[in-house]
Amino acid sequence: MLVGGAAMLNPLCLYLSPIPVVAFVNLPSTAQLEMFFKINQNQKAVSGNLKDTLNKDMNWDSDRISERLSALSSAVAIEMGVRNDSPLYGKVSIGEDKSFLSLKAFSKTILNCGLIPKVTRNSYTYDDERDVKALMYDISNVIYKEEMHLALDRISRFIIMCYEFIENNYSSIFNEEKGLILTDRGVIAFINVIGSLSKFLARNGLISIKMSLTDRFNEMEKYLACLLYTSDAADEEDSVDL
Repeated sequence: MLVGGAAMLNPLCLYLSPIPVVAFVNLPSTAQLEMFFKINQNQKAVSGNLKDTLNKDMNWDSDRISERLSALSSAVAIEMGVRNDSPLYGKVSIGEDKSFLSLKAFSKTILNCGLIPKVTRNSYTYDDERDVKALMYDISNVIYKEEMHLALDRISRFIIMCYEFIENNYSSIFNEEKGLILTDRGVIAFINVIGSLSKFLARNGLISIKMSLTDRFNEMEKYLACLLYTSDAADEEDSVDL
């Protein structure tokens, strides 16, 4: 049962001065979340991080593909901050809990980087048909409820592998304050690099959604290494100049 407003008042006040209450019984959790969002949006601005956190539960089972995929991107972003095996554990702002990285920047970039399909009018669209092999959401799986969970695990683990590569091999970049890792601009840049490299490899027939995550990463590793080595060398050169 969902009770609005009155539940937050002092019980003694309610006893002395009864007020009308509207209650909804057996209201689905998604409808409760949607109502919560609408009410609080009108009364007080809802933060982008809280909106993205709620988006995962509100739209996970939506009839609209675009809304489901938006929920998927929010779920992946949340995984980055809550999984114990993630290098970004505790570093992503979730709900009202503040940290280094905003959930909104993460989820929006994941949605548009090329790992999740684009949607127009409830249908999948592509800039290049070869880009389908770069996706980490299997559009051929007609059981979307199953694929949502598979894609969540697939994308989360792969992005974690990419961040682990930086943490283990380029610690100076990983730990740099206001650098590539612990800033929203850095997140946007790095996730887009992962997406662009995925498209490049797919267009050259080197990866597909059917291959293991390890094999996929092995194809990408040398390009990430080249980028990070160049960035690391540039930082050292700047330090020498200073």
